[in-house]
Amino acid sequence: SNKGGAPLKVALNASAFSGNITDYTWSSSDGQTATGRNTSMTFDTHGTYTISLTVTDEAGKTGTVNQTIEVFQAPIAAFTVTPFSGKSPLSGKLPLKVTLDASESSDPVSGKITHYAWSSSDGQTAEGQTTSLTFKTEGSYVITLTVTAEGERTATAQQEITVNPAQSN
Repeated sequence: SNKGGAPLKVALNASAFSGNITDYTWSSSDGQTATGRNTSMTFDTHGTYTISLTVTDEAGKTGTVNQTIEVFQAPIAAFTVTPFSGKSPLSGKLPLKVTLDASESSDPVSGKITHYAWSSSDGQTAEGQTTSLTFKTEGSYVITLTVTAEGERTATAQQEITVNPAQSN
């Protein structure tokens, strides 16, 4: 596809060219260069780019083709973890139930996040703009939010929490 969300990795394939091609030189309007029949380029910033391929045959003759691609701005993933007040490190006592709220996430293109997927480094998963997870073992955990917007554009945010032993009486 010649459209996608940033960062967009574009596979470049010159197999349509036949004959005695001796050189394949790729360039993009943002200054990237590559060589070879098959390669790729990654576009990290939204915008419209032109990718050019110049082929050279054994007689020294050249030909150039251009392809335009459109890179859309990625959505923004952000979330809060309650009962914490935003101070780092986020820590609490066992068993620790946290409420996760991704309402700060946004999409500058369509204005709408279509999917919220949560995971934690201990294997818990959840979906939805708000959810909760419970940690029953002490240790440090990373909570990951992946948001998806129209056009399968995604963004990820992470926060680390520390679960301390339960307080003994």
